[in-house]
Amino acid sequence: MDLVSLNLQRGRDHGLPPYNEYRALCNKTRAKHFNDLKEDIPEHIVERIKNVYE
Repeated sequence: MDLVSLNLQRGRDHGLPPYNEYRALCNKTRAKHFNDLKEDIPEHIVERIKNVYE
């Protein structure tokens, strides 16, 4: 398991809500697709995130 995966799991172990829950708290729409993130995150960063998950 790499460090990013380990840190994500630690957050889950401590009951941290998923990213979409935080978006909802900030009155943002829930992201259903990576392109939904481009309003708030630079496109080149969204592409990097997309590459990790695909």
